[in-house]
Amino acid sequence: MVAADTLAAFRAAPHKSLSYGLGLDSTVLLLAILDDPASFGIAEDFSELSVVTGLTASRFPT
Repeated sequence: MVAADTLAAFRAAPHKSLSYGLGLDSTVLLLAILDDPASFGIAEDFSELSVVTGLTASRFPT
């Protein structure tokens, strides 16, 4: 569970960034944000949200 002060700080920020790690926790959080952006303090058009992820070749061998 996310600490209440962490969530309050996220809601108060003018622009939100989610570091999407492609795992279970960040996927559940992203789906919750997409389902009800207003409860996270995000505009309905998602103009205040950036989702960032990164993949490296070393993590997924070819």
